[in-house]
Amino acid sequence: FIIALRRYGWRFMGGSLLGTLASSLFIDLLSLVKISITAEPLLAAIYGGIITGLGLGIVYSTGSTTGGTDILAKLIREKYPYVNFGTMILVLDGVIIAAYALIFGKYENAMYTVIAVYIAARVIDLVLYGSSQSKLCHIISEYSDEIKAAIVEKLNRGVTVLSGKGAYSGQDKRILLCVVKRQQIVEIKKIVKNIDKTAFVIVTDTRDVFGEGFGDISVNK
Repeated sequence: FIIALRRYGWRFMGGSLLGTLASSLFIDLLSLVKISITAEPLLAAIYGGIITGLGLGIVYSTGSTTGGTDILAKLIREKYPYVNFGTMILVLDGVIIAAYALIFGKYENAMYTVIAVYIAARVIDLVLYGSSQSKLCHIISEYSDEIKAAIVEKLNRGVTVLSGKGAYSGQDKRILLCVVKRQQIVEIKKIVKNIDKTAFVIVTDTRDVFGEGFGDISVNK
């Protein structure tokens, strides 16, 4: 929390503290509910993982956290931005689960927990990045040169500059065309927002992308 406060400021910490208090409160409140939906641990792990992933994905999409390993994941992703947030959560929680299993000897419980955490991690990535592996971005801005330079420098992705003209204004426009991995779309949004909040951005899913940085065009793969 101290490191995150110094790095991200009070607004981030306020949202994370609220998430911490809310999640802790509702965990305790739900434990008081006497209704038992299922006594099967596997079903509980599967559906609990789905619900947990949806909730955490919504929290993370706003830039906040729930004050657990997700803060550490956010800090680590600054060094490894190409690793999905859900994957990072899975790795960190996996370490904690393994330690729990070794210390308390609850190996079967740990196995069910791994299933729940894995499903939650996949759902988190689905909420944050969508189902497509790659995203196609069209960016129209008066600051296209600055945005182009930031994308190339920070994301190491190529950008193509297209020429266009506004139908209403008749003014010449420069359109940036860029294909990125789905986990990079959050960074694209941050870059554009920091440079030009009035920019017009179109993000679409791509089915297949071939070429440098994405995959071999060979039909055998």
